[in-house]
Amino acid sequence: MTNNRPHLLAVDDEEINLRILEHYLSDSDYQVTFAQSSNQAWDYLTNADYQFDVLLLDWVMPDVDGLELLKKAKELENYKHVPAIMISGLSAPSAISKGLNAGAFYYLTKPLGQDVLFSVLKAALNELSSIRSLVENQDKFTDAFSLINHGQFNFRTLHDVNCLVESLSSMFPHNINTPIGLRELMINAIEHGNLGISYQEKTHLMEIDQWEEEVERRLLLNENTDKNASLNIDKNSDRVEITITDQGIGFDWEEFLEIDNERITDPHGRGIAIAKLFSFDDLNYVAPGNIVKVRIDLRPQ
Repeated sequence: MTNNRPHLLAVDDEEINLRILEHYLSDSDYQVTFAQSSNQAWDYLTNADYQFDVLLLDWVMPDVDGLELLKKAKELENYKHVPAIMISGLSAPSAISKGLNAGAFYYLTKPLGQDVLFSVLKAALNELSSIRSLVENQDKFTDAFSLINHGQFNFRTLHDVNCLVESLSSMFPHNINTPIGLRELMINAIEHGNLGISYQEKTHLMEIDQWEEEVERRLLLNENTDKNASLNIDKNSDRVEITITDQGIGFDWEEFLEIDNERITDPHGRGIAIAKLFSFDDLNYVAPGNIVKVRIDLRPQ
């Protein structure tokens, strides 16, 4: 099925919950396919006529629960990087952490709010767009970047980050998670480091859909026009070590190295922890927090 609108797969065994989602999404720009069981959803996921851009998965279902369905979907080549949003009445922090650690992009608790749903869907589709761009461009600079042993790159804007990450992704042709993690750390260096956007400010900006506009506005301020961040590469035969440095005052990074239960439903704040889990073999910040070092082991393929 081809359609220019983003295609969502919504899975829930209770019809009332699917009707709520249908009501929320009926006048939106999304195309939605509904499944009332994991088995029905799996039939859609393995049908070549369907390609979904976001998965909305209920956790508790009688046949196969949403977490198991997510794990199975991630094993499919064309759904390896498609974001999944878990929806559940389970609001215990341990349950939320379990979903995120399994690879869910986000976790929403019932009853579901329409504004929160649309905000999370937009973030998920932005993430998917970035990943698809990385995948499409991953082979573009493979020969050139395979020759690099040492190098430094300076970056200042979100556009710089996207360009650099797309180029660097060719160094890791078998692991798209590494450039995704680098992108997270580089954006953190710009927004929080050089531009001083606080956690609370970013939460508000994302809620009103003005984060990117605020980043661009602050980049134009006189006190920020000369601020750059840097990315240094040190590569040998068995590993790549990357250091990212910004010109900020640092931050209390230790609380962001793990998925924090108190921030777990915020629209951001999990990127560093996810990167630590899935993107790198080692990640460490250097006090006061404006320098982060990561290591990627080069494994034979």
